[in-house]
Amino acid sequence: MGERGCCAGARAPRRQQQPCRATRAITIAAPPEARGPWIAQIGQGRGGAYTSGRIENLLGLGMHSADRILPPFQHPAVGDLVLRTPSSEMRVRALEPVRHLVAAAPDGSWSWAFVVRPLAGGRTRFLSRTRWPHGGAGQRLGMLLLEPASLVLERKMLLGVKRRVEAAARKSAEAVGTATNAGESDDEPAARTRLACGAV
Repeated sequence: MGERGCCAGARAPRRQQQPCRATRAITIAAPPEARGPWIAQIGQGRGGAYTSGRIENLLGLGMHSADRILPPFQHPAVGDLVLRTPSSEMRVRALEPVRHLVAAAPDGSWSWAFVVRPLAGGRTRFLSRTRWPHGGAGQRLGMLLLEPASLVLERKMLLGVKRRVEAAARKSAEAVGTATNAGESDDEPAARTRLACGAV
């Protein structure tokens, strides 16, 4: 699943400590513009997170993932709500259509970025990047305990996006009488992970 490393062992003074980061990614057999509408509508009360929604709803997040492009949510703007939890919320901080969307907490300490990179052969690399405060020992322990759930949820999201985008691309190709490649199988270890904490 890629490289793994987190907050344990970081001993620099607090003022010098860098935030923790996690990057997970998957390759999609469709060009970036096919992925664009799905990233535009991502979020709570919008297109959802493209997972089954069971864990998110057990946490009271009220996530409902769309299986189609939703026209009312195709023009996100800075300040739009992406995620609200009992203790905080994340809103759009920066975006560039088709390329990236960054959501962050009000104080900027937590952020979640969705990045789209074009690949050769009409494919796309879709990245999910999260950043959170380094914090003290208690917070580091909490994040280590939450990491497995986060990995499961983000992998489901990446695969959910992949399925939706590739299915839409196949339908489009069939409509014009062309064929598309299947791309990565969900049975392959498609979602790769990189975690880091401290100086990067």
